[in-house]
Amino acid sequence: MRNRWLLLVAPLLVATAAPARAVLIQFAWSGTITVAEIGDVSVGDPASGSFLIDTDTPDADADPQRGEYGNALSAITFSLGSYTATGAGNVLVIRDGPSAVFPDNFTLSGSALGPDLEGVPVSSFSLDMNDPTLMALSGDAIPLSLDLEDFANRSALLVFFDGEESFGLRASITSLSYTVVPEPGGAALLGLGALALGAARRRR
Repeated sequence: MRNRWLLLVAPLLVATAAPARAVLIQFAWSGTITVAEIGDVSVGDPASGSFLIDTDTPDADADPQRGEYGNALSAITFSLGSYTATGAGNVLVIRDGPSAVFPDNFTLSGSALGPDLEGVPVSSFSLDMNDPTLMALSGDAIPLSLDLEDFANRSALLVFFDGEESFGLRASITSLSYTVVPEPGGAALLGLGALALGAARRRR
């Protein structure tokens, strides 16, 4: 009787897990510093960063060619040379460009948190990738896949501001990992279903 119950329930668990939808995307990048206007950082030093994108974030822009996603990012880090900042409030903009003058854009920006450099507070971060050929993006939704090679221009920036003058640390992005993270609940349910099915088969 117990085996029959497992055989009935296990496929149900697997089937229930099947529609699980990806909610988060892990975005990780690396590159080389091209502009160093402050601190003990030099052109040519390594740079990297990462963050999570919540694909459930609503689009605040009614324009069908431009998506604006407020606070879509979390776990933001930007490391340029020996300096590391984290991100706070942020916005992600996806533009399916109409022309080379207004190209496809994947852009994010927000306020940054971190130690002062030479007594100057870090102010903001940004990352910008654009494609004048208009082939990189096919709409204004947050994409579930992204290829760095589709973008002609790609850079990351930290800005420091002392109240009167701003200083930047800019990096050219040379590699990118853009990975869909499975929904935890769905993955766990799928695993439970597989275990139950295996147990039922062993007891037969």
